[in-house]
Amino acid sequence: MASTTQVRKWWADRRCTKGPVVDKAWTWGREPIMVQPEYHEATWALFTALIGAGYVPEPDWPKHGYIGSRRVCPAGIDGLPCQSDGTHCSIHNYCLAIDLEYDKNPHLHRNDPDHAWMFARCKITEAQVRAVEAIRTNDGQQAWRWIGWDIADTMHFQANVSKPSIKTGIKWTTVLGWTGSPPDVPVPGGDEMTYIEWKQTCLNDLGITDKNGNPLKVDGVDGELTESAWAKYVLMLQAHGPAGPVGPQGPRGVAGPAGPPGPQGAQGPKGDSGLAPGTEIKLGQTATIR
Repeated sequence: MASTTQVRKWWADRRCTKGPVVDKAWTWGREPIMVQPEYHEATWALFTALIGAGYVPEPDWPKHGYIGSRRVCPAGIDGLPCQSDGTHCSIHNYCLAIDLEYDKNPHLHRNDPDHAWMFARCKITEAQVRAVEAIRTNDGQQAWRWIGWDIADTMHFQANVSKPSIKTGIKWTTVLGWTGSPPDVPVPGGDEMTYIEWKQTCLNDLGITDKNGNPLKVDGVDGELTESAWAKYVLMLQAHGPAGPVGPQGPRGVAGPAGPPGPQGAQGPKGDSGLAPGTEIKLGQTATIR
């Protein structure tokens, strides 16, 4: 099992970067779940194995059952700053961890008798944890590690392998609940593209320019111009909010020779405009990451 320190070293170049949003068709409709592109297939496998082992997602999300993924730097573990050498950095700071329905799978405490660690105090079962930890890469490595065993953080799964290992792909015969051929997994990026090059290409495809009004140069450098274009993209998202709910249908009129139909129900209120700051949507480009 890889230590958190080892995972930080393997993925040091992804510290404090944003992973692309995973296709919500595989994450029970929950979004945005942001994971580094190399780990998208493993994330699909994680959610598949949980269902295969009998995990039932909360039906009233987003009221309950939120799934976390990214932690924004500089905030690290226990509120300490995530440092450049990885000290105090959560694997969430690398977009390589999933917090599963954390209001149902709490971070328990081994030394507190009122909140002591035991499966009876969280929603996830031992069989479901074992199903996720059974997922293997094609070179035989365990893809995910559950931190509940170590620090009673029962919501938390994190990456457990290096880039060369995860790039061999997932061995889908190890994924409980999956039958047939491996799925065709689109990986955000481009042929021989880095993550930053993928990001720059997608922003150009959307017609979003840098602060000088120019298209981005696809050079893999996450500099001032790329960040200015990304800021425009975030503002664009904030300008569009979800529609409000539709009002209920009015009751039917009382039957009778001259009884008129009942009135139609009132239109529901319009939803608030705008998305929360930092909200991301999945950009549609797919390819292979080196």
